[in-house]
Amino acid sequence: MLKRHDLEREFDRFIVGPGGAQANFGDARVTSAIGYLGKAVLKLDRTSSRLAVVNIVLTAVILAVGVVQIYLMLRGH
Repeated sequence: MLKRHDLEREFDRFIVGPGGAQANFGDARVTSAIGYLGKAVLKLDRTSSRLAVVNIVLTAVILAVGVVQIYLMLRGH
């Protein structure tokens, strides 16, 4: 399987135009659209990964705040 950087280079070649590896596609507009869609999917994947990390961190912070609140409630403050 290709790495993300290699995939971006492949999609860049699709965007540039026909010739070489994409000679089997008949329409340059279709080839270009495939390149743009592929790059959009890669960006969406990267953004989704970052959002997942932020979600995990925020969940941990909310749990920590809940533990502090329970501790303070039991102490009588």
